[in-house]
Amino acid sequence: MDTRPDQVVPDGWTTNELAEYFDRMRKNQLATFDMERPLFGLLSEIETMYRRALDSIDHVEKGFFAVFLIRAHGSYVAACSLAAACHAPETYALLRLTLESTMYGLFMSKDNERSKLWLKRHDDEQTRNKVRKLFTNTALLNTVEKELPASDGKRFRDLYEETIDRGAHPNERYLTPYMEVEQKEHGVYIEVTHMFEGGPRLQQIMLSTARTGICGLLVFEHLYRTRFAIVSLDEDIHRLRDVLWPPQP
Repeated sequence: MDTRPDQVVPDGWTTNELAEYFDRMRKNQLATFDMERPLFGLLSEIETMYRRALDSIDHVEKGFFAVFLIRAHGSYVAACSLAAACHAPETYALLRLTLESTMYGLFMSKDNERSKLWLKRHDDEQTRNKVRKLFTNTALLNTVEKELPASDGKRFRDLYEETIDRGAHPNERYLTPYMEVEQKEHGVYIEVTHMFEGGPRLQQIMLSTARTGICGLLVFEHLYRTRFAIVSLDEDIHRLRDVLWPPQP
């Protein structure tokens, strides 16, 4: 997109407040890369797995569902970017989108009529209502738990609920962890932070991002089991799953 030499910024960038905010995000990302290398490495390895997954299913069966893999990859990468910038709870909104892309792909793969209906969602109000009634979060999550091994299905559901609690839906955990309240002489002073400091909170959000990425890949492995096995992607997915959720002795 940008063909200019490195380090060259367009006129007006350094005096634009939004651009300055982007620069602060970039500084946080660089610091995260430097100070949280093992976790950053996990995020990077998982992102590579998504690209390997897309390469392995190019022009093969179930092509329509590859669109959901592409969208899951996109939202996962965006979540990694925000997580590394210490930007929350917006990261969790993108993690929820990552999981929902995988759920929709799996749900529609079980019945071709679901895909046809979903594609006609905006044709008229009657079809829109049918889609709303069929594609409920309960139905989607139940399908994941039914199709995946029990432990993986539970991990998926737990992660999905975590994304809602921590930012994908406005609630107490979406707000209070990033809010400071101070009583002053003339009233109450409230400060809400977009980007938090590093440390345990950053490590937690990076761990959640990595786990979400792997859970998404576990769903697509179910859809493309043979193709993933050909390139040994299934082995790598399971290996990282066991790193992120160590087996109990």
